[in-house]
Amino acid sequence: MKLKDFYILPSHWLFNAGVIGLLEVLENGLSPEEIRKDLLLPEGGLNGYRLMKLVKRYLDEPAPISELPHASKLHWWYLAHPNQPSSVSLDKPKDRLRDVTGKLFSHQGIYGNMISLDESRGKSREENFATEFSCSNIFIKARRISYCYILGETKFSVESLSYKWATYLFPSPGGFPNSFWEGSQEKGTPQVATPIAYLLTCHHLAFTKVSGGVEVFINAPSFRLMYDLNKILRSLDVMGKAPQDILAFSLVGYALRVQRMLTAWTYQNIELIVKSRTSVSSYSLPADVARMLLDAQIGRSLSQLSPKVSTQVLQLLLSRKFGEIEGILYGELRDTLKGERQSSDVKALLQLTGRIREVHKKSLYEQSKV
Repeated sequence: MKLKDFYILPSHWLFNAGVIGLLEVLENGLSPEEIRKDLLLPEGGLNGYRLMKLVKRYLDEPAPISELPHASKLHWWYLAHPNQPSSVSLDKPKDRLRDVTGKLFSHQGIYGNMISLDESRGKSREENFATEFSCSNIFIKARRISYCYILGETKFSVESLSYKWATYLFPSPGGFPNSFWEGSQEKGTPQVATPIAYLLTCHHLAFTKVSGGVEVFINAPSFRLMYDLNKILRSLDVMGKAPQDILAFSLVGYALRVQRMLTAWTYQNIELIVKSRTSVSSYSLPADVARMLLDAQIGRSLSQLSPKVSTQVLQLLLSRKFGEIEGILYGELRDTLKGERQSSDVKALLQLTGRIREVHKKSLYEQSKV
C-alpha cells in the first residue's frame, strides 16, 4: 500500500473519538468546511495521508507564543483546546502546560504513564511534552511490514495497547489481555501503529460534558457523520438531560442543519457513549426512531411546535408510540374548534403526523425485505 493510499475507517469508539478530537484541534488551522472537503470522505472514511501530512506540517511550525520555545503550533492548539481538563488561563501558557500535562499524563491521569514528566531527569516539562509529541516519535517506520489493529498491514512501527493510553480501559503493560479489544492469551493485547497511538491521545477532546464528571460522545459508522453530530451536540444545552434525549436532540439538529440522506445501516449504528472516571456505557435508538429524528421534514415540524407539545411528541417518538402523537393532534384540534383556546401547533402537527406515517411505512417495508 502506498502512503498516498493511506485511508482510515471508523473502528472502536475510543479510536473514533481520537480522530474527531484531532480534527477539532486542526480547526485552529482549517475551517470546518475545509476539513469536510479535504479530509472527510463521503463514504465515511478519512484521508489518513492528508491528515498525517497536516500533523507533520503543524508539528514542524513553532508555537505562536514565545513562552513555550520547545512547543510546536500543534502542541499549542492541543493545550488550548477548551475541553482540556484545566482551569488555568491561556494567558499563562507555562502554567497551562504544567496543569494539562499533569492531569493527562500522570499515573492517575487519563493516559496513565504515557509520558515521563520527571523534571529531575534533566528536561523541563515543556521539553518532555514536545519530545513525546514529535514527528520522530509519532511516525516511526518499521523495518518490515507489521499488522495494526486499526489499519491492517502497515509500514509504521506498532506497539501493544496498554493502560498508558487509557487507565480505565486497558491492562497494565505485559499483563492480561483485554477482551474489550478482542485480546487473547495467545496474541495478547492488540497492537496499533504509532500514528494511531497518537490519535488515541486526543479522544478526551471529542467528549462533551453533561454533568459532574460525566461526558458524552456520539459514535457512528462514518467520520463525517460523527464530526457533524458532535459539533451539533456541543451547540445544544444538554446539561442534566437523559442520554436518549441528548441523542435525540442531536439527531434532530443534524436533520435541520445538514439534511443529508443516510443509509438504513447507518440508522442502526448511531450510539451515544457516556463516560465517567469509573465506567463507560452506550445508548442507541431503534432504527425506525433514528430514521424519523433524522428526517428533515419531521425536524422542521418539531422545531415549529411549542416547547410543551414538542417535548410530548419527542417522548412519544422515543417510546415508539407513534399512534399516540395523533392523539395530541386531535386534542389540539378539539380545543381549537370549541374555542377554548387557539392552538398554534395544529398545522405543524398535521404535517408531522402525515410524515411520521410515511417514514414508518417505509421502515416496515425495508424490514420486511430483510
